[in-house]
Amino acid sequence: PWQCEITNPSSFQVIPPKDYVKQHDYAKFIVSGLTEKNKNKLKISAVHPEHPKPTIKDEGIHGSTAVYRFTAKQVGEYEVNVKIGSKHIAGSPFRVQVANPEKCKVVGVIPSALPVKTTKQFQVETVAAGSGELSFKIDSVNSRKCLDCKALGDTSNPGIQTVKLSGLV
Repeated sequence: PWQCEITNPSSFQVIPPKDYVKQHDYAKFIVSGLTEKNKNKLKISAVHPEHPKPTIKDEGIHGSTAVYRFTAKQVGEYEVNVKIGSKHIAGSPFRVQVANPEKCKVVGVIPSALPVKTTKQFQVETVAAGSGELSFKIDSVNSRKCLDCKALGDTSNPGIQTVKLSGLV
């Protein structure tokens, strides 16, 4: 008797990481609909046009779900491909943004005092950190909200973010 097993890529699904990955750290992604037998037919690759390949580590299969770790040494956007044979499974390819928030650099001076109803700005250079959304936290001495903070994107210079502070009370 002759047997042939055909694996249908549409019966699988990849669930990518929800957020960016910190440089040298890892993010997990999941492939569902697997068995131990068809898991071996997966082809997983990650590419960036200018950087070395990131590490993708198999953490094993739990029921019908396989867990993988993605780790990159360089900041940038990577494309992850998950295929059965030459066909992508659902959710593939997906992109993983690798960033290093510690490489953000304040340009200029952060105001130490902000009088009521005044506005001051400073800039944060984010080129070396990678792309992504700039968020920050400013604590007040008395735990009352006394500042309004906004990051203003600059489309003419995407590597510089302007932060606007406004005194409220």
